[in-house]
Amino acid sequence: MSVNSGNENGGNNSFVKVVIACVAAFMFFSVWQFSSWFGIDMPTGGEIIIGWIVTTVLAGAILRFGNKYKQIRFKKTWPIILALFWLFFWPALNFWSSKAGPGSVMSHDSSLELTSLNTQWFSTWYTKLGGLVIIAAIWGFVKIFFSRKE
Repeated sequence: MSVNSGNENGGNNSFVKVVIACVAAFMFFSVWQFSSWFGIDMPTGGEIIIGWIVTTVLAGAILRFGNKYKQIRFKKTWPIILALFWLFFWPALNFWSSKAGPGSVMSHDSSLELTSLNTQWFSTWYTKLGGLVIIAAIWGFVKIFFSRKE
């Protein structure tokens, strides 16, 4: 009766584990550096990086396949890509707002209860919507400018 040691592949199994550990360490280090650089916590930094990676992959797919399908050409979809980058930056705005100034979520009164849920101006819904409106306005102006040249 032979006992299966679970290591029939020789060193391949340990090599895969080392590669996975190295990739995980690189990803952790990248998120940590990004979060430290922007002054945010790691979960927020991870959300932003994942969102930006998804948006970058989407932009790459549009560049790659946009010539086959006229409706998804990059010149028609670049405002959506910019809007997605802006949308995925919102968690950082929320984090900074929670850490900033009196009346923020992180401030406490003498009874150790949260005082108020006032947010800073850069994390309000109208500022975030304003960023999207600015992206749409830039798209409109660029579209008008280039349509006059043709």
